[in-house]
Amino acid sequence: MDAVQYEVGEGHCLDAIREPAAFQTDDLHQEDRRPSFSRRATDDTGVVSMLCYRLFIEGDTMGSTCTRSPRRGSTPEDYAVGSVFAAHAAVALLAANRQDHLKRPSRHVT
Repeated sequence: MDAVQYEVGEGHCLDAIREPAAFQTDDLHQEDRRPSFSRRATDDTGVVSMLCYRLFIEGDTMGSTCTRSPRRGSTPEDYAVGSVFAAHAAVALLAANRQDHLKRPSRHVT
């Protein structure tokens, strides 16, 4: 799915990175906002529905995460669980980035 998005330059995960919103598509066959991606996604992978969320903390975007399904539709509970997962993933990414930064040697010029 990610390769398809990068090849055609459009897709739900890319949109979730660019815009402060989550993206939900219950049937990619009916999707008209991203026609190149939707057509390739269903043909190449069999994915039919998606929920994508931007991973961010205080406006700092770190990427996006998507759940995908070969079945149509999602429930309000699916959306809510995905939102919680995305929030936790963003916190974990921030912590990992800070930990990595702390491990790097200091480059002070004297």
